[in-house]
Amino acid sequence: MFVKPADGLKVRDPIKKDHLPPEGREVDEGDIYWARRLRDGDVVKANAVRGAQAAAAPPAAAAVAGQTSEGSAKA
Repeated sequence: MFVKPADGLKVRDPIKKDHLPPEGREVDEGDIYWARRLRDGDVVKANAVRGAQAAAAPPAAAAVAGQTSEGSAKA
C-alpha cells in the first residue's frame, strides 16, 4: 500500500531506517507496524504519483474526454 505521513508528522520507516518522505512511499500492506501507524492516524493511504506531470495528466485527459463526449452528445 502507498502511505504518506499525516500532516505535521515525521514517521520512521523501520525497514529503510529513515523517515517516510512527505510525498509518501510504498510499504508492505501486511506489516503490523504500518497497520498500526494507519490505525493510529500517523500515516494516511495515498495514491502513488510518479512525477508532477503524471498527477496533472489524468484529470486533464478526463476533462477533455468529458467535454468531447458531452459536446458530441448534444450536437
